[in-house]
Amino acid sequence: MATLLEAHDLARTLLGERQSPPEVFTDVFLLPLSKEVYREIQRRLARNGFPRLKDYAQFNLTAGVLSITDGAAGYPTTVIQPMRLWERDQASALFADFVQMEEADPELIPRATVTALVHWEWKNDSLNFVGATGNRTIRMLFAKYLVDLAAVGDTLAIKDVVGALAAGTAAAAARSRGSTLAPDMDTLFTDYVQKLIDRDFGRLTSPIPEAG
Repeated sequence: MATLLEAHDLARTLLGERQSPPEVFTDVFLLPLSKEVYREIQRRLARNGFPRLKDYAQFNLTAGVLSITDGAAGYPTTVIQPMRLWERDQASALFADFVQMEEADPELIPRATVTALVHWEWKNDSLNFVGATGNRTIRMLFAKYLVDLAAVGDTLAIKDVVGALAAGTAAAAARSRGSTLAPDMDTLFTDYVQKLIDRDFGRLTSPIPEAG
């Protein structure tokens, strides 16, 4: 698998950095940008059902709870967006007792609470409910973030992502310097990401370019 350094090197090439070691677009300068671009790539892939960005979590909600978000006991900190939820009575030990919940469309409607939650809503990075009169166990299928990048030697967990990550990083770096290269790099970034999406849905007719 490729590393973040490969993406940084390609980003520098796209930006015209000719110094070795680099004087302008150093790894220290690029790292905060590439970390956020890596997350943006994941968000775009997740919206298109990228399989490696799916996971399950199970957590408990006490009676009357109306919202849950990062930091709550048992709730994952890597959620991009919930995809499907099931619920059961917290006292139950049978997996078969889980009942699929309904996503509110377009938003939750206030009503009297009953034993089950029934509906859920995802808004402002919070999972919201009307509330229930009993303690509930929730099982959630969600789109997730991969492990964050922390150093240039870190492995990129998405296949063929170097080009997209390099172009997105170059776009962010160009904007930070007021460079006219930014729009072209944004276009290249979008093209690379679309190729990743097409690959996973069997629509790709030519190889994904990685460098050059």
